[in-house]
Amino acid sequence: LQVYDDGEQTRCFTYVADTVEGTIRAATVRGAAGQVFNIGSNRETSVNELARLIRRLTGSHSEVVHVPYASAYGANFEETRRRVPDVTQAREVLGFETQVSLEEGLRRTLGWFRNGEIVEG
Repeated sequence: LQVYDDGEQTRCFTYVADTVEGTIRAATVRGAAGQVFNIGSNRETSVNELARLIRRLTGSHSEVVHVPYASAYGANFEETRRRVPDVTQAREVLGFETQVSLEEGLRRTLGWFRNGEIVEG
């Protein structure tokens, strides 16, 4: 399992059903027209944490290999170490907050890949 750099860069992952719900609210909530919303989670997860979680949920014994960005993207590649959206506007105007945790979203996605069916929480 390849992880770029030291794996401590963070991202905020959002399950697709939550994204759809937030988008629908942005299109239908009175007072939302013309405003800009970050639809997503603001719970940070390091890429190393994500790799550990995927290994645990899949039962994989794959080795996590850290790969320098330069070897993949060239010497001039610059990475944003931390990406966290400000979801205040979505919460205050739309009443939106994500409902599905990263772990639960991965469980559902893995269930779909393994069984070809949607797995509900």
